[in-house]
Amino acid sequence: METVPAILEEFSDQLARERALRDNAKWGEWEEDELAKLLDELRVAGSDFDLLGFDERELASLLNLLDQPTGLTDPDDVPELPRTPSRSTATSGC
Repeated sequence: METVPAILEEFSDQLARERALRDNAKWGEWEEDELAKLLDELRVAGSDFDLLGFDERELASLLNLLDQPTGLTDPDDVPELPRTPSRSTATSGC
């Protein structure tokens, strides 16, 4: 065929994300932190989660990841020192 009939349809970014999630929900592999952020964005935008292919327990588990601390946010941050330093058992070579 030299030409192929096609229907061109413009999708909103939200609809494209919803369809990609629905299509990959059964077979996709996810980075759960990133998926949780995407689901939160879709929730704020008013997406219908019933159509995305995840069950309620999966959605709740993923969205709960947003509330968990992810560790240090800046690689240069250092943990706070304890108030009372512990004594080292090593001896100095002096």
